[in-house]
Formats: sequence, C-alpha cells, structure tokens
Amino acid sequence: MASPPSIELIACGVPAAACEVARQSLSRLTSARRGALRVALFDGDNADFDALLANPISAALDVACLSARHAMPMRPDVLVWRLSTRTALKIDGASAFTKAVICRQPGLAPVEGKIAMALQEAIGNAVLHGNLDLKTAQRGNLEGLVEFAAEMERRTADPAYAFRPVTVGAVTCGGRMVIWVDDCGRGFTPVAPRDIVLSAGGGNGLAMIRACCQDLAIRRGGRRTVMAFALPE
Repeated sequence: MASPPSIELIACGVPAAACEVARQSLSRLTSARRGALRVALFDGDNADFDALLANPISAALDVACLSARHAMPMRPDVLVWRLSTRTALKIDGASAFTKAVICRQPGLAPVEGKIAMALQEAIGNAVLHGNLDLKTAQRGNLEGLVEFAAEMERRTADPAYAFRPVTVGAVTCGGRMVIWVDDCGRGFTPVAPRDIVLSAGGGNGLAMIRACCQDLAIRRGGRRTVMAFALPE
C-alpha cells in the first residue's frame, strides 16, 4: 500500500493551533499518494498572494476551505490554490495565479495576457454562477441588474455561500500548461467547445475563454473549466 505524502506546512498569518487542525484535515483532503508536499496556509484575503504563490509550493489553501468533502489532486508537480468565494470576490486572483504560472513556465510570458483573461472569466463564472448560484439572465435589464447585485451581496454575507471553495490548479502535461478552475455549484450541461460562440445577448464568458486558450473542456458536470496553453518548443 502506498504511503500518504509527507506535508510541510508554511503558515502565512495562521495561528499554530489552526495549523495543527489543518494538518489533520489535509491528510483526508489530498488525493496524493507519493512525494513530499509544501503547503502554504492563509486566512482570508489578507495574504500577499503574489508572493505566496511565487513560493516553491504544491498548494496554497485558505484554512476556511479545508472540508474533506472536496478532495484535491495535490502532488509535487501540481500547483493548487484553494480560496473562499468571499476572498475570490475581493482580490484579483486571476492576476496572482497567472504570475505564479509564468514564474514556473517563463516561456508562457508572451501569452500572459490571454492566460489572465481566461482565468478571470473562469474564476468569475465559478464564483457567480457556481458557488453563489446567480443567473446571468437576471442582468438582462436595469431592474434585473439591481436585483442581481442585491442578491449577490446577500449571498456573499451568508457563510453557506461565502465559504464555498474555489479551486484553481495548474500542471504541465504533454507540452502544454493545463489550468483548471473548480466550483461547488449545481453545475450545468455544457455544449461542445466548438459550438461556443460570442453572442450579442451576453453570457460570453466561455466564448472569451475559448478565444484565449488552445483547448477548452468543461468537466465534472459543468463544475470544472479546463484550459490548455501550448508551451514553446
């Protein structure tokens, strides 16, 4: 039987007692079965995420999002960032994660803007339509937009929504950088990527992502957006 991975915790403003609780949670949370993992723990949106993700770590995790219900593919060769919905709404997570990807794969610098744009849309979809379960159709007119904003504020204040995790991951595979974004929402029935097109009626997040990356896939019943970017030869 394979041994569970050894885990080195790096506390970023997290009390020692919380770190010990996190260590016990991580033994159930990770799906890794080999290698040593360096995991950074942070609390909320007060961390310096640019500096945090630039570290040689396997994962950066919000201590509020360590539920054993949501296992993660943590391996030494994978970068995983799990943050709460509330934190994802407050920060520019796409920019921070893109910088971390470029730090690990400098050859992707020419498409840094495309990676950031695709991630911005994917994280936004995961937060708004996944974890907060808000509908794009609500924003079709001014009255709906006001209602949408009010409902978003109410749900963000509700811990049942606010602490649902958003998970962003990246791994080099087959000459490509594969980046994915997971949410914990209801999911949706996706159309084939080739059928995703820009529409004058709005709701163009997936089309914008498709235009930015080499390949796009929607998995886990609509709860995972997977984007691939070719590495330079």
